[in-house]
Amino acid sequence: MDFNSLIEHKRERFEQLEREIADPHLFDNHKRAGEIMREHSGIKELFARWNELETARRQLDDNRELATSRDVEIAA
Repeated sequence: MDFNSLIEHKRERFEQLEREIADPHLFDNHKRAGEIMREHSGIKELFARWNELETARRQLDDNRELATSRDVEIAA
């Protein structure tokens, strides 16, 4: 599964939601405002978890590289 395209789609949606949130008339419809704010919050949380996952993946890649290094000092 291509998570990068899913994340990109969420980024686009997040930007759209931010534009809607910036609209001074957003809270004219409280129900819609609540839906937008909840969706915005959910995507923001998704990005936080995605960033944690990407950081862990990079660290794992770095550790793998160090573990397979031929340099005895680094591998030890």
